[in-house]
Amino acid sequence: MTEVTIVYKRQELYVTTATVDSGDGRASLAVELLQCQLLSLVGLAPEEQVLVTLDGRIVDEASSLSVGHRPLRLFLFERAETSTPATVPDDWHEICTRCTFGTTPVVQPAFRRVGDSQSADFICRACAQTCAPDYELVDPLSWRASSAVRSRFISDIVVIAGGPDVVAPKGYERVEGDLNYGASGDYVHLFVKRDIFMKDLQEILGSRTDSQKPTSAALRYLENLVKTPTDPKFHKIKASNKYFVSNISDILGPDSTLKFMEWCGFVLEQTGDDEFYRFSYVTSGSATTSLEAMRRRFFLAAVSS
Repeated sequence: MTEVTIVYKRQELYVTTATVDSGDGRASLAVELLQCQLLSLVGLAPEEQVLVTLDGRIVDEASSLSVGHRPLRLFLFERAETSTPATVPDDWHEICTRCTFGTTPVVQPAFRRVGDSQSADFICRACAQTCAPDYELVDPLSWRASSAVRSRFISDIVVIAGGPDVVAPKGYERVEGDLNYGASGDYVHLFVKRDIFMKDLQEILGSRTDSQKPTSAALRYLENLVKTPTDPKFHKIKASNKYFVSNISDILGPDSTLKFMEWCGFVLEQTGDDEFYRFSYVTSGSATTSLEAMRRRFFLAAVSS
């Protein structure tokens, strides 16, 4: 077993996965098993996954990636178009059971046979939808396998070229490895800043046990912005709107509501006798950034309740 750091959509996922014997006494990453885990973690089928090492090497099921003493980090990208249709291997049942539980922890989505709530026989979404229609989605609150996978949100990255000992900018951590490895020229270092959005949000909400409603409501507003960023009706929220009042301002109070909405990218404006929260960064990536952080905050609030 080994731990791999997967970087996907500004999130670091720390995944415990299996290794196989390369035949020369060295251990290699079990790429096919890792791809099945990533299907459960992020919903990308193996043929949609593009795994890339720090030095730009693409890793697939035919690759032999040695596992040594250095931490293994892979970037996960989504393939825009797949050249072949999705296929399910003949031994799908054994693969799914092995990948979902056992010594290799995976998170949702997992499926269990309808009406058999005590069964430990779980399979993944792809198999449930193609091979086993009598399986249903397991409620994530009924089991806690998801807590086995640690993750951290990446709020910002910086790339710096220079010598081997470039000093990390304040608040950033150096990612081990040289992005320019094997090529001529300077070293190229990657630095990341982690969890700033989440830290700020946790300071605003504190230890509230009722944070699910405001986070869920804000998530809904931000999803509308991300899906239809040019629609002006999603750019402003009336402060007296019944949904906004019952789900955010009545719960958080005036001061925390203002800070909370500012965290989400909204500013408070007065128009006549009415107050509105206007999203002020529609053309930037802040809506998506806040949305990704919000998803994690809402999920953590749900599983810990």
